[in-house]
Amino acid sequence: MSYENGFLPGLHPDDRERIGNIIPNLYNLEVSNGDYDVEYRIIGVKGEKIRWVRAKGKVFFDDDNTPLRFIDSVSDITDKKREEQRKNDFIGMVSHELKTPITSLKAYIQMPYKAAKNGFDHSTLAALAQADKQVKKMTNMINGFLNISRLESGNLHLTINEFNITNLIQEVIEDLKLTAPAHTICFENTQILMVNGD
Repeated sequence: MSYENGFLPGLHPDDRERIGNIIPNLYNLEVSNGDYDVEYRIIGVKGEKIRWVRAKGKVFFDDDNTPLRFIDSVSDITDKKREEQRKNDFIGMVSHELKTPITSLKAYIQMPYKAAKNGFDHSTLAALAQADKQVKKMTNMINGFLNISRLESGNLHLTINEFNITNLIQEVIEDLKLTAPAHTICFENTQILMVNGD
């Protein structure tokens, strides 16, 4: 088949532009080093069945960096992609299901927290405040599970903020004091250290 009339029209419309941009760059040694390793969908001529394939190959150049030939192989990875989709669907479903009890738990914690605050019960206040922090951490973990799906589909969004990492260390120490009261944790906080991270 020809590239223009056979290969490109056989690509899934959502992959056509991406692959169409990658292939011309293969023949530019400085851009691609001649390496070709991509995944895309193809549409069958009969029945228009969509299948995933992985194409891997290499462009060979002469001493003047002129492309001589291009050799590649194509493998059907449809089953692998379906398995990945099932896994991502499962992660998404479980993550969404976990959010409901976490939201309820947060509400249950807030009620005695307000009562303890009005009664000036400092020990209960401290325990409930830590419990609230743990609920927030669990919520972040659930969102992290959802991010696995987004990462594999190329849609991971990072929320980068500047924060003081010594504050984070102190928060961890406060959590550990409740769960391991028999231990003494020493932290010499010498300076403010700002970092950028998600």
